[in-house]
Amino acid sequence: TREQRSPLVVMSLFGNRSFRTVLVLSMVFFAGIPAFFFTFGLYLQIGLGYSPLHAGLTTFPFALASGFASARSDALAKQMGTRVLRIGALSLVLGMVVTLTVLHAVGTDLRSWQIAPVLLISGFGLGCFIAPLTNLVLAGVAGRSSGSASGVLHAGQQIGCVLRGAPRPGGVFASPTRPAPTAPPHQA
Repeated sequence: TREQRSPLVVMSLFGNRSFRTVLVLSMVFFAGIPAFFFTFGLYLQIGLGYSPLHAGLTTFPFALASGFASARSDALAKQMGTRVLRIGALSLVLGMVVTLTVLHAVGTDLRSWQIAPVLLISGFGLGCFIAPLTNLVLAGVAGRSSGSASGVLHAGQQIGCVLRGAPRPGGVFASPTRPAPTAPPHQA
């Protein structure tokens, strides 16, 4: 507040190059992942005829690996420092690129087991990136500014979701102007 001279957002944070970089990368990251999984879920259900349960079980390896890596990421961050973020981001991006490659190559004949290994890699990357991100970023911020930095970082992540998140690609994917899918329903 003005009377107490404790602003909600400490503007000097934006003078910290590493904080700015992580804020922008975090926004980009959060713009892409929810959009991908929303669209991927629609593709599995509408495009391939999977039931909601089958679609959810297909993406389960991602969640499993993400949870495992998140649980181990604190120990990894202590050993590797910020390299764990680079490894996580690289694993996630590599997994997503391979996922899209598999989807393109297999087409409507996709079976859940064909995509599971790359979803494991992507999930591992997510867990190694997201979980230690806030702690590693806040370690480089002065103690008085850590609350503000945490709030700005999380607000940036939410802004990333809103600006380029799930509704736009999903809306385009499920648009009524697209022809109806002709893929036969898959059996679980």
